[in-house]
Amino acid sequence: MSFANKVVIITGASSGIGAATAISFAKEGANVVIVGRKEQKLQKLWIILHVAVDLAQYGVRVNTISPGPVKTDILSNASIETPTPENKVEGISTPLGRISESEEIADLILFVASDKAKAITGSDYVTDNGSMLMSINEIAKVMQ
Repeated sequence: MSFANKVVIITGASSGIGAATAISFAKEGANVVIVGRKEQKLQKLWIILHVAVDLAQYGVRVNTISPGPVKTDILSNASIETPTPENKVEGISTPLGRISESEEIADLILFVASDKAKAITGSDYVTDNGSMLMSINEIAKVMQ
């Protein structure tokens, strides 16, 4: 994928997924703007509905990525054990039996930002190794 002559803004770029994404975009030729300070979370619905609609007229696409468990420094900062080579962590369970690498999330972000996804805007991509399926399964059990 080529991002020559494109500008991308990466928030949370000081480590983890943000850092991996900024590096990946730079390798693909993008002009990268990075932000590394912590800010209060914006409401996802507001981002998707308002920003995507407001910017669509200018050809700007707005999408969000919602990762589940990812191998980043947040795990060690929270005193959670380091993942095994198979990307498994005790106490973190996913249907796929693994947690993601930061680069995997960066790959998805690059795809969504690429011309291969030029018709996509206002969408949220969940990449959680099936964690949401576990929640849906629990809800289904209660409703039976």
